[in-house]
Amino acid sequence: VDDNGCSESQLDDDNDNVMNNIDQCKDTMANEEVDANGCSQQVQGTNVESNDDEGLSMGLVSALGLLIIGLIVGGIMFLTKNKETEDELKSFEMEAETMLAYANKEEQPDLQEAKQWKDDDGVHWNRTAEGHLFMWNHETEEWQRND
Repeated sequence: VDDNGCSESQLDDDNDNVMNNIDQCKDTMANEEVDANGCSQQVQGTNVESNDDEGLSMGLVSALGLLIIGLIVGGIMFLTKNKETEDELKSFEMEAETMLAYANKEEQPDLQEAKQWKDDDGVHWNRTAEGHLFMWNHETEEWQRND
């Protein structure tokens, strides 16, 4: 209620013939053509354009939000897959090392005790731990392999 005892439903401050209590555009020029909400065609066009801009902004924000969520999910999946691949590689590596250890074990000859002796003819012989047989050559004064 104002100083004269009028309520908002009885006042029209901008003289657009729409009472203040329902007037959504309080600054409309006097004698300007307005709709039931007290807004001129020019103001309505601005509001529509603003709504379009806001809709575009919301669409852009939504698209960016989805992109960020997609990147996060993709990153998690990539890291998880990398971890699985890394674990598989470690498993293969351990299996290969085990196979190599067994292969090396099979390739190694049974080592014997090294022996040296002299036969009845006076020839010196030497058998290495790997099983190779050498004979001493007096003429060249060196061991010769005799396998």
